[in-house]
Amino acid sequence: MTPQKIWENLKTLLRDNISKASILALGAYTLLSVVFTYPVAFSADKIPGDGGDAYQFLWFFWWFKEALTNLGVNPFSTSQIFYPSGTNLIFSTVTPLNSLISIPLQSTFGLVAAYNIIWLASFVLSGFGAFLLVRYLTKDPKAAFIAGVIFMFSPYHFAHALGHVNLMSIQWIPLYVLFLIKTVREGGVKNAIYAGVFLLFTAMSCYIYLVYLVIFTLICLLYHSWVKPTEIFNRRTLQNLGITGATFGLLFSPILYLFIKEYLGRGSNYMYQGGFVMYSADLCGFFIPAQFNPFFENIVAPIYQYFTGNMAEYTVFLGYATMLLALLAIIKFRTSETKFWLYSALIYLTLALGPLLHINGVVTIPVEGYTTTILLPYTFLMNVPIFSMARAPSRWTVLIVLSLAVLAGYGLSYLFNKFEGKYIRNCPLNYIFGIVITVFILFEFLAVPYPMSSASIPTIYGEIASDPDDYAIFEIPANTGVAQYMYYQTTHGKALVNGYASRTPESSLAFRQSTPLIRELTLLKDDVCDDIINQNASEVGIAVLNHYNIRYIVIHRNYLKKEELQFILPLVNRTLNSTPKTYEKDNIIVYRVDESAQKTFMILSDGWNALEKWNDGPGRWMRKNASIFIYSPEDQDCTLSFEVGSFHIERDLSLYVNNELTGTYHISKKGYPDNTPDEIQLNIHLNKGDNVVQFAVSQPGTIPSEVGAWNDDRELSLAFQNIRII
Repeated sequence: MTPQKIWENLKTLLRDNISKASILALGAYTLLSVVFTYPVAFSADKIPGDGGDAYQFLWFFWWFKEALTNLGVNPFSTSQIFYPSGTNLIFSTVTPLNSLISIPLQSTFGLVAAYNIIWLASFVLSGFGAFLLVRYLTKDPKAAFIAGVIFMFSPYHFAHALGHVNLMSIQWIPLYVLFLIKTVREGGVKNAIYAGVFLLFTAMSCYIYLVYLVIFTLICLLYHSWVKPTEIFNRRTLQNLGITGATFGLLFSPILYLFIKEYLGRGSNYMYQGGFVMYSADLCGFFIPAQFNPFFENIVAPIYQYFTGNMAEYTVFLGYATMLLALLAIIKFRTSETKFWLYSALIYLTLALGPLLHINGVVTIPVEGYTTTILLPYTFLMNVPIFSMARAPSRWTVLIVLSLAVLAGYGLSYLFNKFEGKYIRNCPLNYIFGIVITVFILFEFLAVPYPMSSASIPTIYGEIASDPDDYAIFEIPANTGVAQYMYYQTTHGKALVNGYASRTPESSLAFRQSTPLIRELTLLKDDVCDDIINQNASEVGIAVLNHYNIRYIVIHRNYLKKEELQFILPLVNRTLNSTPKTYEKDNIIVYRVDESAQKTFMILSDGWNALEKWNDGPGRWMRKNASIFIYSPEDQDCTLSFEVGSFHIERDLSLYVNNELTGTYHISKKGYPDNTPDEIQLNIHLNKGDNVVQFAVSQPGTIPSEVGAWNDDRELSLAFQNIRII
């Protein structure tokens, strides 16, 4: 398709859907968004929301621009966080469409302004999209305008706008639904293509909304094939639906390829277990005003404290005016169209409630001395592949809101027709009613002033940014405030040992979990002999930092408890033997890592199970094969010593140093690691630089639960303790 043809199609789309009423509605939605999200539009040095995930999305925006315009690399993969391993971002909430849109905005207005513009645009466009949908269905612009207000300012939208840029991007959903319906009703290749494009926009904004719209489409087609079979089962409709699917599939195929490649390469879909019950909607939540509303905040806060999850997930208030208008539509319009939206709302309500019914935070019900629960369909659906991706059921609320907004549009259309030609003191009753109901809806959904978070960056990062050298920074605490550390990186540009992504492969976490000093400063635990590698973290720590080119350790005191600081500061002082620089205003302590003589150190690599505490010290089970990394500052001969025992059967252990077989040992069977293991000492040669020692067994591992040992489904072969170089 030529650029001229694309432009002609765009003009046709605008001409067919954008009227004078549409332009007025778009302008009104823009004005309302500025007013009813105050002070977002007037805050140049702040971002809307409670911080947290919002800083991560700022980083996504920055990284996409950096990757595509400066580095020319794949933006879905990065070594700027989780250094030195890096991570793949394809399964994370990168919201690619918003990130791409942000690039020219960043270049023109800066990162923070770009974020705020995209944030505000989600309100304007979601209202406008719902307006176009409801106007098409009801033929009533006034009703459609108010339906747009319901959708754009729904508490669900405000709740996820706290920091979930992907989930707040609801603006493309009504546009996809509009063109899907037009494709079924009217036919036309253009409608089918537009439906595919808006489905793509939805998927590229929020992957989980793609799942929701796939389910919506199936329900829509099944319903219409039941009530109007000829409307679905005809050649024209089936062909056009195929065009919609092909358009989406073709345009989404590069992203799908990256998904499949990463999934097959890692052998993991990154899906965290759990969350289905915790992040279910509470039945009471649909009827209780949101905590954002300054008039109801103190009244409803004591109720919300019993709800599970967090504010972003349990805020699902639907609005009394919306529900009453929807009820009116159901009573007055007994058509297949209104019944579809009613059934849709009920289906999504059932899904949003999750696997177990929550009523005011209560999940269990006592009955004659027994405790029971009310199981809902999600109990079974959560094990179905497509539903298993949606681990926060309350998010189905977005489709409840859309369904009710459409029904409210029908209800409003009925009332506007009823009031047609009637006046109060020469004022059309239509307009008086429209203004009153709009004001009431805005009052119900009020969230002014909207919470804001600082976008300022501590002084130290500006100083680091002025240093042209490439190196990494390690921020402490390692697991708190990480999204902010990533935001600070947008200024200094250096790699971060830290990292945060909604879906993180285990390999990206391995460096922090197994590297001496880094591990202790991550876990905030004792630095001597608390893993199977027996080495003093403070003695080898500076060698580790220099080897990996980690130039700064930045300690954020406001995130640390007193006892944690009392552990961290002596350890870092012993390791670096240097004087830190304190930034009192930012509550930050900064250590610069100087070059020093290198030392030999070891790091656990692949193939090890989680650390366990046994009677005689820390231990780890090996699976079938495992390895350790050894850095040596010079060529040297040394002795590798370790204690080992075999589970259930005797096994033969082969050791390889840099892929060369160095020794083979017969390891005796031990009943459990508490028994005295075999001690092995092996003379090895280490090359200058990086070395890899591999442990391999020829016999398969054993699963304890299958041999009646203990309840454990892991594959175990050998138990190791006290690995050291002597």
